[in-house]
Amino acid sequence: MLVQEIIATWSNQAATKTVVLLDAETGGLNDATNATDPNIPPPLTGAQFYPVLELTARFFDGNLVEIRQPMTFVIHHPLDDLHQQCSKWSIEKFKDTLFLECEHADISLEDAQKMIAETVKEIGHQEAYLLGNSVSLDKAFITHQMKDLHACLHYRIIDVSTLKTLFGFLFGEHANFKKSESHRTEQDVEETLGELRYYLNNFIKSREVVAREVI
Repeated sequence: MLVQEIIATWSNQAATKTVVLLDAETGGLNDATNATDPNIPPPLTGAQFYPVLELTARFFDGNLVEIRQPMTFVIHHPLDDLHQQCSKWSIEKFKDTLFLECEHADISLEDAQKMIAETVKEIGHQEAYLLGNSVSLDKAFITHQMKDLHACLHYRIIDVSTLKTLFGFLFGEHANFKKSESHRTEQDVEETLGELRYYLNNFIKSREVVAREVI
């Protein structure tokens, strides 16, 4: 089999997968408890208690080709609720910015996550994988607060932070990918995508190289 035929086979297989690149800005960390934040009633965790403030989802196939329009939602919450239910860090970070946007937003988390889930279903691939940075945090909030989206996703996740850690061990500062740490979801998902492509292009063999090795 020729190199290009092998690559085409791999590409066609990857095109049957869905990758949901998602970032959720939340009112606190997923694993916080009453011991770390007295506002959280025992035995709840942060992912069960803290509100989701903003969501961005982008949709790709397994070749990282974008296959649907991105979605961003600022989630409605009364301002008083945010001050009562968010962590101290989140209150200080967002009280003059995202909190005000949430107060004036007109979409609920229930409706936002349903629209993301419906897009995944419309794509129609059998397997849909969640992609992100430290994406287990986002997955915890999805599990507890977004039942429709949770039902659409494969149990395996693709965590770019794993690559960051691994390649940092192997290549030190040369594996660093600078990010702005904006804590706004649209910019965060764009930087996550750039970081993933950086690792793929610089530290992982290309399909062509691997195909030539397997012939």
